[in-house]
Amino acid sequence: MDKTMARRLTLIWLLMSEAVLVCSLLLWYIGFVFSFEIGWMFAAFVGSYPIFVIISAVMGWRAFKRTVYRKSLLWSLFPFVWYIILNILLWIE
Repeated sequence: MDKTMARRLTLIWLLMSEAVLVCSLLLWYIGFVFSFEIGWMFAAFVGSYPIFVIISAVMGWRAFKRTVYRKSLLWSLFPFVWYIILNILLWIE
């Protein structure tokens, strides 16, 4: 795959993933309000989600600017690791 095609596909992926993450922040707010009823540790974990989103967005765009497209794609997938950990925690409780 040539460099311009990789750049275009990475840009499309970053824009789509950013839109999904912004929408997920709205759902996060609802979950954060109700998480205090479950426990303080769960509330702290749920409260850390925006940090994951901000870090992944900044690092993904920095990697894209430096033309390291694979790293940019990996950073855009970073918040989904949070979802996997959350599902494991919910399954354990």
